[in-house]
Amino acid sequence: MNVAVSLRTSLSACLLFAFSGAKQTMEVMKVSLDELERLQMPESVELTHRLPPVRQQPQ
Repeated sequence: MNVAVSLRTSLSACLLFAFSGAKQTMEVMKVSLDELERLQMPESVELTHRLPPVRQQPQ
């Protein structure tokens, strides 16, 4: 997957994320910088319990 990020400066600044994979299509996501500034981030993203492995190992 290729990801391109572009910053556009204007009265309403935003980030543009462009995603393309093995498909012939491209998806673009527009995120307002004002929205990012208002976003409440958690104090920690550390897990209290480890997640199980995706694949079970043969024993």
